[in-house]
Amino acid sequence: MGRRLTLLGGALLLAGCGGGAGGSATKTSRPCTLVGCSSGVFVTVGDLPPAASTVEICVGADCTKVPVTAGGFALQLVLPHIGGTRPLTVVARVRDVGDRVIRESSLVRRPVRTQPNGPGCRPICYQISAHLARDGRLVPG
Repeated sequence: MGRRLTLLGGALLLAGCGGGAGGSATKTSRPCTLVGCSSGVFVTVGDLPPAASTVEICVGADCTKVPVTAGGFALQLVLPHIGGTRPLTVVARVRDVGDRVIRESSLVRRPVRTQPNGPGCRPICYQISAHLARDGRLVPG
């Protein structure tokens, strides 16, 4: 009896993945997983000059700024309004303790469409990946 209930529960769980919000199927008969994603810019940062205190990433007036940590780190600038139709300029600024810019670089890229749950499944996100090198150059990631 216990095994029959477990199998029935698993079948109901899989059947539930095909409808509803979040991970719903849009035009597919297979169940969709529930992996999420965010549209925006993702930048990995390696070693920076010793004077570096913060890193700022901007697209237009949208910015995020984080303190520098040893051993590398990553920044995310969530931009829910972007799509994949036009290139965007990403600006990276490395600042010192006095908030003065010691390195600045920009990169123009078209966001890449991603569907982490596969074709026909939501969500659909648009992302730009880049890497901020030690010399302050922002390069495709």
